[in-house]
Amino acid sequence: MKYLLLLLTSTVCLAQITPFQSSPDLIWKNIESNNFEVIFPDFLESKAKQTIELLEYYRLPVTGEYKKLPGKLKLVIRPDMNVPNGFVTLAPRRSEWFNYSSITPIVGSLEWMQSLAIHEYRHIVQYDFLNQNYINWGYKLFGEGFLGLIINYVMPTWYFEGDAVFAETILSDGGRGRSPRFAERLRAILSSGKIPSYDQLLIGDYTDNLPSFYVYGYFLITAGKKRFGADIWKNIAQYATNHPWNIYAFYNGFYDNTGVRFETFFDETFAKLASEWKIARTVTDHQEYHEETFPFITDKGNYYLRKNLNSYWMLTKDGKKLTELNIIPSISQVDLKDDSFLYSQQLPDQRYLFKGSSDLFLYDIKKEKHQRLTENKRYYHPKFTPNKKQISAIKFDDKDGFRLALLSLDGTELKTFKKDKNENIAEASWLDKNKVAMITLNKEGKKLLQVLDTSNETRETLLAPTRNNLYNLKPYKNFIYFEADFKGKVSLFEYDYIKRKLSLCLEPAIGAHTPFKYKNKLFYSEVNSNGQKIKAIVTPCDEMPLDLFSVEANYSSKGSSDFFHKKPPVTLNRKKIKKVNSPFKDYRDNHELLSPHSWQFFSDRGFELNATSSNTLGTKSLNLYLGSSYETSSSYIGGSFNYSKYY
Repeated sequence: MKYLLLLLTSTVCLAQITPFQSSPDLIWKNIESNNFEVIFPDFLESKAKQTIELLEYYRLPVTGEYKKLPGKLKLVIRPDMNVPNGFVTLAPRRSEWFNYSSITPIVGSLEWMQSLAIHEYRHIVQYDFLNQNYINWGYKLFGEGFLGLIINYVMPTWYFEGDAVFAETILSDGGRGRSPRFAERLRAILSSGKIPSYDQLLIGDYTDNLPSFYVYGYFLITAGKKRFGADIWKNIAQYATNHPWNIYAFYNGFYDNTGVRFETFFDETFAKLASEWKIARTVTDHQEYHEETFPFITDKGNYYLRKNLNSYWMLTKDGKKLTELNIIPSISQVDLKDDSFLYSQQLPDQRYLFKGSSDLFLYDIKKEKHQRLTENKRYYHPKFTPNKKQISAIKFDDKDGFRLALLSLDGTELKTFKKDKNENIAEASWLDKNKVAMITLNKEGKKLLQVLDTSNETRETLLAPTRNNLYNLKPYKNFIYFEADFKGKVSLFEYDYIKRKLSLCLEPAIGAHTPFKYKNKLFYSEVNSNGQKIKAIVTPCDEMPLDLFSVEANYSSKGSSDFFHKKPPVTLNRKKIKKVNSPFKDYRDNHELLSPHSWQFFSDRGFELNATSSNTLGTKSLNLYLGSSYETSSSYIGGSFNYSKYY
């Protein structure tokens, strides 16, 4: 009894400020199956049900060669983020997905939740597989805090992400490994005749933009499977769990299982890629890495965005800097009319990490002044209307879904156009004062090219649903220019809206982006070994049959980043998705505080049993400890409770 009294009088309740929460006004619910629990805001019931059914559908295929089914997973769907992402983490063990949609092509061409159901769950498979042998002994002694440290100690980051990209590619018809855009920078570097060393890729380079660990990890994973068998990386991970004290366990395990030094395998893999891709060496007129994109060619001058490794994005005119911009052009497009430059900026919330905005800004080129048009909204791909008196943008509404919105020049929202419940609008550009060319996403995540008549809100479909990664619509008179995949490269296309004719304008050496038609020239951003450069070609373009555009073999063929995958793509069979009929319940987070995720037996005061728990949403945490001090030769007991939902 006296120990209980001591515990109660020693426990401190703290209102500790930590940013790892969502808005406090959200009402959370959950739904459970045998293997998953999805925690979500109350307005996302339909999406939560779809998500848990996708997870159950992919559970066995994603586990694959690891053959060790993970334990039950808790997943949080965060609704207020402004960029697409998702992650798996420990302490406590969970996955968190940001509610979003594939309105940009950087995440591949799958439906967003389908992509995460494969990619993020593969991380759970990896983590649970590594929790065995000596690593499991460490987990039993110190919990998930130790586990998160040690698995990243014995296995390189590129293994986790490359293996997850491999899974999303081989188990779908639209994973990133099938997208030419995904490996574009690697192709560009190989075109220079140089192969970066393994150390360069691990450490980075201040003088060049090297491919991310997602990219080179994917190619190392696929090459290893092709050369040494499907179980090679599982066997190496198994070796690492038996030698966690060895900082070279991964590389020793590779040699132990293959008889080849890892450095040799790395060099041979990328030398073979360079040979099989048969990339013509690109000749560039600039040596320092920089990117030029989004050309706007006018009678007043040539405008475009530019950045190097030592700058923000800059708006330039005829090569001269006008202003710096803290923007992400790969997330949201920009527009220019006369002397007004329109863009959106991705901004964090001042208090909550799992909340952000994508607000509209206007830069007056003459006055050299930035004006913020919206506050705490999420608008993407803003465009001026033809009369230049209004703005259209893709709005991520407060509940769920991307739709087309119309705003005044001061940022006042005038109207949002209706959308089907099973679709999202990815981007839109004006053909004339009434008609808008749009890329829409159906419930499977496939893209359609459509025209919306804003006067009566009727639609016409120009290109049928496809996994091809359409992007960057730029109308000019009766033509719609855009970028899409063709023969393993991002190429430029023209669609004649009057004659209903599709044409290929440019099949580049590596990639071409952001088309802009001016008079008889088509300007664009060309990918080369030193970045991206604004170039131009004289049209006309070459007509091609409409049905060829959507055939998978035509946009992801030999020479694309999918080279190692010669099997037919796996299409999601929605008829085989089993229904989860569990009821939706109000989420209760207190019971999680009785399940510690990390613990230890020693402290700087001597022997101490210390246990920490926290709820999945990150709003409550509990720490309890009991120990004996070697300084005072006395026992102690105590704890703390942190509550951080509110400011």
